Amino acid sequence: MSEDHRSGHDTLESAVREFQRMPAPDRPSDEALLALLATHRPAAGRSLLFPYTFTRRFLMRPAFRYTVAAVVVVALGWLLMGPAGTIALADVVKAAKKHSFVHYTETQVTEGKGNGMRGELTWSVDGDLKVARYRKVSRIKYADGEAILVDVQDLPRGVHLMTNSREKTAWISRHAPKWTKTFVESLQELQQKKGVTSAKERLEERETVKFLVEKDGGTVTLWIDSTTRLPVRLEYEFPLNKIIWSDFQWDPEVKEPDRLFNTEIPEGYAVTEDSGPAKKDR
Repeated sequence: MSEDHRSGHDTLESAVREFQRMPAPDRPSDEALLALLATHRPAAGRSLLFPYTFTRRFLMRPAFRYTVAAVVVVALGWLLMGPAGTIALADVVKAAKKHSFVHYTETQVTEGKGNGMRGELTWSVDGDLKVARYRKVSRIKYADGEAILVDVQDLPRGVHLMTNSREKTAWISRHAPKWTKTFVESLQELQQKKGVTSAKERLEERETVKFLVEKDGGTVTLWIDSTTRLPVRLEYEFPLNKIIWSDFQWDPEVKEPDRLFNTEIPEGYAVTEDSGPAKKDR
């Protein structure tokens, strides 16, 4: 192994360790998650399109979401810092810093089935790309309707609220850790990775540069707008799951941000409140 290759390998490992040290919101108890996300076994005579299995429960956990985010971040680093020099990482970061809000759709498909989760996410960030507030609305289809799951985090205040419209349940923590950096910032820590291919591609009437890399049994594909230098679509596909980020809107009109990122518990919901981090024995 060459010295340059070893240097890049060590840097990548350092970046992965950095992601592992990044704070993430405390995960609610299994009981709270099961009640909140309605992944219980359906009553007799009812068919459930989102079955009660370990895989599904694992995918629904906040810890899994942040693990997936870290994997996607590393993959993005491989792509943006690859040999295709048409769009540099610095260009993407510079373009992103001009925006205060970003809205996109996230679709998770499990085991090749089309009945996975679909969510719409909105981020509020400051001029340094540090996350201020976050909102995700997900929908899970049932045979007799759907559950609308709302996940809102006000990071400066340390408040994290999740609600389930089907079960009329809510989980709230007033001790959520504050994030220190975003995935865009973290990309700057990654160096060039070999094996990336790129090509100009027209995506939905838009001129883009398409980056693709295969790594550890997964395939990552990223499309960057050739004019704005901003991401327009990301697909991360591995054997049993596929995650798609699409329909990006940069600085969409947000008339009432306080209402959008409201962390008040809806009236009539059963509430589970996180008591905060456990105190260590002295």
